[in-house]
Amino acid sequence: MENKVKNVKREKKEKGFDKQILLKRAEKQFLKSEYLNALRIYSLILNDYPQTKDAKVGVFLSDIGLDSDEDAQALFDYYQVLKDTDEDADSLINELLDAFYATRFIVQDSLVNFFNDMDVDNGITYSDFLNLIEAKGSFKKAFEDTMFSN
Repeated sequence: MENKVKNVKREKKEKGFDKQILLKRAEKQFLKSEYLNALRIYSLILNDYPQTKDAKVGVFLSDIGLDSDEDAQALFDYYQVLKDTDEDADSLINELLDAFYATRFIVQDSLVNFFNDMDVDNGITYSDFLNLIEAKGSFKKAFEDTMFSN
């Protein structure tokens, strides 16, 4: 992974920076689900060409891919179709990404609140469980006692 980034940097210095070649390379990495490599290449492009719309979208989609391959690939395919049919594809995909991140934040916030509100007084800590295994003499007995106790 590090070698690929070094190669890209070396090519940038040796041959000059060809944005289209690097966009194609980033896209190939993305399509192979190599999201960290794609993210690095898109970042290199944005470093020299900060207004490159495909690289901006690529960064967001690669970030999503680190968490959800299926979502990232679907959004990438959708973006490719939009690019071919709509001049304002980047605005449309940005609105979709904003909605995606907002929904993700709401779900994450709800889960955090749910777990914070849980009654942990009835739980057992890992160290307590290990002590119970030692006291009972077997994992199976300790597990059964823990699972079926009131």
